[in-house]
Amino acid sequence: MLLVHDPYIGALLQAHVESVALGAFQAAVDGCVDPDCRRALRALCDLYALRCIERDMVFRNDEYVAPAKAKAIQRLIEALCSELRGVALGLVSAFGIPDHILRAPIGLGANSGVNIYKEYLAAVGFDV
Repeated sequence: MLLVHDPYIGALLQAHVESVALGAFQAAVDGCVDPDCRRALRALCDLYALRCIERDMVFRNDEYVAPAKAKAIQRLIEALCSELRGVALGLVSAFGIPDHILRAPIGLGANSGVNIYKEYLAAVGFDV
């Protein structure tokens, strides 16, 4: 019987899923023919891999990843985020998510001076 509540089994399952996802992502990047698109997807793929490593570092002791390497990983993540900043709108637009969902209340903040629920209410048929 598989005990999913066992933290080691859970970590193993998570690592397997991340490995499969990363492999599929890398294959998709390698198959991309547009050089600009491939460059953006490669940066996004690298960011995904580094975030998986960074998230896992929190649960490990200092000997697993040396502090200098941990800081280097964080710097690489920041550099990739800066690189992706220029194509972020295109990446998000590719999913076709409606604007009223992208401008979610949690992202706008209550102090923005905007009625953050107006578009949600209008989308479900309320007169606002």
